[in-house]
Amino acid sequence: MSTFIILAALVALLIWVLMQLSKKQRPAPEPLGPGPARPDLANLKITDARAGDVISISGAGDNFSDLDFTADRYTRYEAGAHPWFELSGSYRERRVSLRVAGDEELEVAVHNDARRLSLEDIGLNEEDLAQMDERQNTADSFEFDGKVWLYRR
Repeated sequence: MSTFIILAALVALLIWVLMQLSKKQRPAPEPLGPGPARPDLANLKITDARAGDVISISGAGDNFSDLDFTADRYTRYEAGAHPWFELSGSYRERRVSLRVAGDEELEVAVHNDARRLSLEDIGLNEEDLAQMDERQNTADSFEFDGKVWLYRR
């Protein structure tokens, strides 16, 4: 008789376990009320990029290959009413950077030149830069590598 009771208890326990396993798992409900907005991952813009993101720029790499790098630095700057940020990372054993500026009209610049230039290499010194910075004249320029480079904020 005790064997029958133990067997009945085990069968009941087995039925209960099978019923629990067959129940569908319900997803956790979304939190109600205001919370942080979730980014639309299908429509990201360059202004959404942060450190840790992978940046891919078609045709900007060596021999017009894609320039792909993981941004390991994010630096935000502000000069008066002109904010911008820079992202940088490693591409083929060298440092590359991406500068993003402007609110209404976006301006993006990529620096991927492997050369390490000094002020003397481009024909300037610290006094020249200080004078250009003091004048804040966008017509100021200097020539380097056969091109004219304009002073920009």
